[in-house]
Amino acid sequence: VCGTLLGMAKTANNYRGAAVKSLVSQSSTGTGTSFDLGGGYDTFSLQLQCTTAGTGTATAQLTGSLDNSNFTTLSAATTCSTAARLILSTGSTPVQYVQLNVTVIGSTDTVINGWICADG
Repeated sequence: VCGTLLGMAKTANNYRGAAVKSLVSQSSTGTGTSFDLGGGYDTFSLQLQCTTAGTGTATAQLTGSLDNSNFTTLSAATTCSTAARLILSTGSTPVQYVQLNVTVIGSTDTVINGWICADG
């Protein structure tokens, strides 16, 4: 169970049930850290948090892979603001590796953080 996305200790490379931070104060487009889930999972909870001095927003999407090289989009692009938001993304394609991909940064002072939790 992903719970509150506050994070739990991982066991070996199995991040199931543990919230992992893929985007750490990212201020440009591109991918965050990828995580090996230790097996195939297809249900994820995401949390995005944006900070900005102005009115900027950021857009990110969940991507997944079987080989940690060829990633495909698992969730629609989601725009975040200063409030953290939780989005449940359920796909029919199990993957072993997941990461968040920032597709839009709305202004130069916008920073995005993002967590992923595998739960199924």
